[in-house]
Amino acid sequence: MENGECHLVPKVWEAYKEGKLGEIVDPVLGKNFSQEEAARFMKVGLLCLQEAARNRPRMSAAVKMLTNETLMEDVRISQPGRIVNLMDIHIEDRKSSQSTFSKESSSPTSTL
Repeated sequence: MENGECHLVPKVWEAYKEGKLGEIVDPVLGKNFSQEEAARFMKVGLLCLQEAARNRPRMSAAVKMLTNETLMEDVRISQPGRIVNLMDIHIEDRKSSQSTFSKESSSPTSTL
């Protein structure tokens, strides 16, 4: 990955726009898969990567799409947001700021 960006999402997005999602499936599978099912899975993946959270399906809706309980024909998919390297998120920094807040809120002066 270059600059922490995932290269698979843009490839899937381009294949989706061109109507060629079946071509993005791992060639190791040969022809031993349902193209319709593979396309549905990739569409759900694209929906789950929408930049605005309000455009992403709830988990229950995504499961219904994956199990074909919900039809995908009328679902509008816009270009997914940019994926950044999640390893750059510093959880320790967040923990230290939370512990600082906890110490401040438990001090005697914080109740004044």
